[in-house]
Amino acid sequence: MKSKNDYAADIRTVCRWVERLLIAKNRSYGNSVFEPLGIFSKADALAAVNARLDDKLARIKSQDSTFQEDTELDLIGYLIIKRVIMMRKSRKRRTCPQARKGVSSRHA
Repeated sequence: MKSKNDYAADIRTVCRWVERLLIAKNRSYGNSVFEPLGIFSKADALAAVNARLDDKLARIKSQDSTFQEDTELDLIGYLIIKRVIMMRKSRKRRTCPQARKGVSSRHA
């Protein structure tokens, strides 16, 4: 039986919920958060996510509580996406021959 102080179970529940939400949104938007189209903005994925985070924080700061929960979930989602992008960039740098030689893969 779950005790009322079993925060670990509640954390797992919320994390699974956010996971499902992120995967569903990624499918709906065609992976655009990780591979931006670059039609209007030439920002890479990390810069684009940082801009979205700024937008969400501005919304939280300026709005009443009407859409607060959606905005907070979006913020959590973008922070997770940012972590994934950074993790993948780090992994790519470690496995890229140019990165091992000290040359940026962007200029290779």
